Amino acid sequence: MKVPSVDTARGVSQLIEQLKLSIVAYPAIWGALAAFWAWQFSLFQSPSAFFGGTPCGRGDVGLYTLLGTCAACVAMTCAHGRARRVLRAPAELAPVAVVMTASTAIGQAGSTAWPWGVLTSVAGLVGGAASAILLVELGRLFAQLGPVRALYVGAVGMCIGIAAGMLINLVTGVVRLLLLAVTPVVSALLVARARNAFAATSLFPMTSAVIGFPHKYAVTCLMQGVSFGVMTVLQGDELRNATASSGTTTLWYGAAFLVAILLLVTTVMISNLDYNHMIYRIAFPLLSVGFLLLVLAPSAPRLAGWVYAVGYCYMYVIPTCLNALFVRDFKVSVVWIVALSTAALQLGQLVGLFATGPLERVLGSVGAVAPDALACAMCLFLPLTGLMLLDESNPLTAWGAVRPSAVEDPHDAALRAALGGAGLTARETDVALLLGRGLTKRYIAQELGISEETAKSHIGNIYRKFDVHSQQDLIIKMRKM
Repeated sequence: MKVPSVDTARGVSQLIEQLKLSIVAYPAIWGALAAFWAWQFSLFQSPSAFFGGTPCGRGDVGLYTLLGTCAACVAMTCAHGRARRVLRAPAELAPVAVVMTASTAIGQAGSTAWPWGVLTSVAGLVGGAASAILLVELGRLFAQLGPVRALYVGAVGMCIGIAAGMLINLVTGVVRLLLLAVTPVVSALLVARARNAFAATSLFPMTSAVIGFPHKYAVTCLMQGVSFGVMTVLQGDELRNATASSGTTTLWYGAAFLVAILLLVTTVMISNLDYNHMIYRIAFPLLSVGFLLLVLAPSAPRLAGWVYAVGYCYMYVIPTCLNALFVRDFKVSVVWIVALSTAALQLGQLVGLFATGPLERVLGSVGAVAPDALACAMCLFLPLTGLMLLDESNPLTAWGAVRPSAVEDPHDAALRAALGGAGLTARETDVALLLGRGLTKRYIAQELGISEETAKSHIGNIYRKFDVHSQQDLIIKMRKM
């Protein structure tokens, strides 16, 4: 039996400590993500949401909400793709929350009969567009954390969000409607609160670098979405036949998402894989195995869906970290990269949903077993795509080569060395790095386990040594180092 080295044990211990600090220091951020994910999970980010497999399932509402979110993200991607100097004021979250709540209530309480059917469709589209704005604001907060902390905070938020989503889908009647409608309000309030922990110049930078279109990243998100759409349709009969009152479908898929989060955190703690290998050697193969089980075990479709859901959720958290990497290290527009990755994922989901039906009919007309043929095709196509995308040479700033298992980002390591050379002590350097991320004195004290008075003393010494008088001035000077 191989005994872990001292360095490995120390690294795991440090990672666990980082996870604890992330939970304590950023409750508003993971709480906002949890509320937002519970809303998405109930409407269009679980297969059962499209086919009535749960009490909350209304396929028409989920589809129109998905269309609205996708359209808004495509529009934001096009609008911000060439922005060089952009100062974005904070989005007004109150009307966003009101629109999302109203559209959710109308969609869940309405019917498909005229004129309610039209109103329900419009409400889904408008609510989806509003959710895209809230999603971008969440991405703005995660960009302040960096790729490492974004992974931990994202994992915690999704765990709680999935549990909340399962609770919402298990209850019925007015209680279910109220719980689902209130989640956007909770998310918006927590986003507004989390903003106060960061300096305005950090959240809304004046400059945004223009980089080449990240084709590999976009194709990765697109393929994830396509596979989800195809799996949703292939499992449609199983989900339609699920007993709504039992709630077993909700619990089944919710458990898969929770297992995926545990797998993701475990992977980071015990391996030294970079994002490329996490995506193309773990997530994509899990998605592929889900389709393979549809063919090999047709009598157990839920098992196939469960394995697929583990891979899908494992993959879902990674773009959150990569978006933070693009914004923080490559200085791209938050709105652009968050909207781009989301648009690619949801466009793929729509393609998978709308293309699978016609493909089944075409394959069935030539005598093939349509569902098995599609499942086999996806089973082969996903790993082949992963092999093509897993290229050691990455011309676009090598984003996939970053290792989330590193306790400190490479950018922080270089800046730490520069700060040490400027005459700061080791503890003052720790404080300066957190100031550079926009954290306030209270959050810095929580992060480092020191009192607010001690943090204030360190901040005063840093300002004196750099000859600045505010956090904004310090951030500007640090960016020039």
